[in-house]
Amino acid sequence: METEERVKAELGGDENPEVAESSEEIITLEDFKKELAEEGYSPLQISDILEALRVVYIGQEKPETIGVPHQDVDELYKTKLEILMRKDMVHTVKHAGAYDYGYRCTEKGEAVAREEMQRFLNENLERIKKELDLYPKKLLKFYFDYSYQRTDSGHLTSRISQLSFKYAVQKLIKAWDVLEICERLRRKLVNFGVAVETFDKKITVIAPEFADFIEEYVKEVYAEETNYYGVFKTLHDYANRRITEREELVKRLSRYNFTEEELIELINETSELGLTSEYTDYSDEENAKKEPFAILDYEGFIAYIEERFAIPFKEAILENTQNL
Repeated sequence: METEERVKAELGGDENPEVAESSEEIITLEDFKKELAEEGYSPLQISDILEALRVVYIGQEKPETIGVPHQDVDELYKTKLEILMRKDMVHTVKHAGAYDYGYRCTEKGEAVAREEMQRFLNENLERIKKELDLYPKKLLKFYFDYSYQRTDSGHLTSRISQLSFKYAVQKLIKAWDVLEICERLRRKLVNFGVAVETFDKKITVIAPEFADFIEEYVKEVYAEETNYYGVFKTLHDYANRRITEREELVKRLSRYNFTEEELIELINETSELGLTSEYTDYSDEENAKKEPFAILDYEGFIAYIEERFAIPFKEAILENTQNL
């Protein structure tokens, strides 16, 4: 699996570019549209210019990147981007790697872009929500929780998470249909205009405004099965010695509302089946870092936790997805 450092190096995350300060005072979206109209641009041309601004705003992802690589947008937006740079809305950031420069919003441009993105989302929200309503919310929560990370600027980025999501779906819960459904959803988000593909389509970035919406949209999703993946992944990590201490194991499981008492009960069952040793309660500080149980039958233990957690989780997130 690729490390975060390697992905950063390949995709322009190590340059720490300086963000140009706007030479003019911040203006509103309406002010900007009025300026463009006074220069003779038609409403359709203004709409196209604002679309280019949204693409840069979404794709810039976070301060540590070069923004949107010019190779990704020049073919469609070169003329509009030149207008945006002339109007001090967008500037370029050089990169020493494969992507020689990218586009980012200036301070002035970002203020207008935020307002424009919210307007665009409000205008299209019912159409987007109608599409999202076709998906089980358990599946949506799993997809957004594990495919993206929130950046300091509020964007959702697949820069690192996409790797772990594909691993989770293909190798852990073995649900290739989930991957296909979520890939179709990802493309729809791009087509809706709330997400942008960057770095030769290796990364998908979602607008902060839509990230806020989706967080609220799936906030009330709760069922026991929604925690099953986390419990399964934690026990799988323990079986593969990525977790080796009782303290860390119990802490990780607690994130998914799985208590140590429930863990002891589970291990009592697996020890009776000959899959593990009995659970040793190393709750005192001196022994907190010891392994609380040993795996005696690796394949049997993995099969047991798959049946107990992974399969019910898969069934829950795929419920009512036959027509997606």
